[in-house]
Amino acid sequence: RELKAVYKGVRDDNGTTPESCMDGIKRKLIEGANNADNPINVIHGVDAFTEENIFDEIEAYDRKIDELYDGENIIHFVAPKWVRAMKTAKRAAGYYFINSPDQINADIDFTKHVVCGVPSMKGTDDIFSTMKENLLWLTNRNKFDFDIQKENRMIKVLADWMEGVGFGCNAMVWTSARTVGQESSICGCGPNGEVETLTDEVEYILSAAAQGARIVKEGNMYRVTWMNNTPELALNVRTDNATDITTGSFTLHGSISGDDVAQLSNSDIGFYIAMSAEQLVPRHGRHLGYEMPSTGEGSRPANEAFFIPATVSGNMLTATLEDNMPSEVDVFYRAVVHHNGAEYLGDIERFTTPFNENPPEGSEFITPAANLSVQTGDCEPTSENSVRLRAEFSGVDYDQLGEKGFYVSTAAENLVSDYDGQLAQNITTPGTGMSVSSEEDYYYLANDYGDDYFTAGMTLDETPRAFYYRAFVRYNGREYLGDIRHAVLS
Repeated sequence: RELKAVYKGVRDDNGTTPESCMDGIKRKLIEGANNADNPINVIHGVDAFTEENIFDEIEAYDRKIDELYDGENIIHFVAPKWVRAMKTAKRAAGYYFINSPDQINADIDFTKHVVCGVPSMKGTDDIFSTMKENLLWLTNRNKFDFDIQKENRMIKVLADWMEGVGFGCNAMVWTSARTVGQESSICGCGPNGEVETLTDEVEYILSAAAQGARIVKEGNMYRVTWMNNTPELALNVRTDNATDITTGSFTLHGSISGDDVAQLSNSDIGFYIAMSAEQLVPRHGRHLGYEMPSTGEGSRPANEAFFIPATVSGNMLTATLEDNMPSEVDVFYRAVVHHNGAEYLGDIERFTTPFNENPPEGSEFITPAANLSVQTGDCEPTSENSVRLRAEFSGVDYDQLGEKGFYVSTAAENLVSDYDGQLAQNITTPGTGMSVSSEEDYYYLANDYGDDYFTAGMTLDETPRAFYYRAFVRYNGREYLGDIRHAVLS
């Protein structure tokens, strides 16, 4: 049971092997990684373990867990051979003053984290991490049914035993992308070698999306297209302001930059368009994957997001859509590059269709005033009703920045800027440390920071447990915004 089922088990009611008696921890990790509403934390960039790299890889893995947890008793679970290899690597490093090998531990230096060998993980290079209190093991040992029967000079021992493993809170679980089959954003083919398949099986679709396959809805079915395995590109996609806005047409602008722009000759480049911002915010493990409208090129499906291709001139993107849009409605859009099944997205922007045929004031093209980049980071729970939001920035020294923090709302469109690229006048500002509720939108000032990051704490009411958030930085009288992120807490 321990060696076959606790970690590696996959339940099969018709099975007769130890592995088939229960869903093991690895199965729970894979399900958690594919859970769009309550995902575990998947850490990318961890190579396959070897005795030569184990020390460096585990330390690199540990550093990708938010520093907020350095003082928590997190256990990194691995196969026993890797604990021994890690201790051997520590001894070989030569900078530990010891009298005997017994003094070498499996701790992660400068934290309260420890590496623990688990017999059930033997033969794998998997790793997962959580607190002891969050790892659940349930049995019926206090109600153990035990019976001995004698028949035809044979004694049969019959017993009913129930057991299960899992996690109390997915947000407090970490694992490597290799462990759950997400070591790259795309994979070469499906589980049976297929390049493309048409299906309505939910588990297959979710698993394919998590591995980077492209998902397109066709009627009541979904077409899953598997792409070649290609490393992530060094690519920046930017969404700029719309121009020439009337109720009959508009023109979208964007740009692409980065070391790998030259590789995009055969890529789909354009814009996603939607009537609500929520449709343009990816969920965990899922691409947006919108296609051209099925009702004909250039037409807009009612209440559906869709893709329009862009004309590329140098690094600039332009796309014009001619369509009869309602007057005075918000339209949301973001630039996108499709390359080998992966999506590279610009920020979400919006415009409002005018009451008449004249473009609204402020719709002209705006160029940012400084080379300041803001990236909205992760949302990490700190207690049952509190979280900490994180962001990173580059291009300007920290001491030159003005106010910085996060906008928070239960509606994504409330976090989309208008033509001037600012949000400040659109958000109520009750101050820091307030509870987020479904009636109001807030901003939170950062209360912890470093040379290239800042964080802010936030308290949640009982509802809602899902919200959108976006980092902001103010510099020289202008506001710079990170991407909109979605968070769901259990």
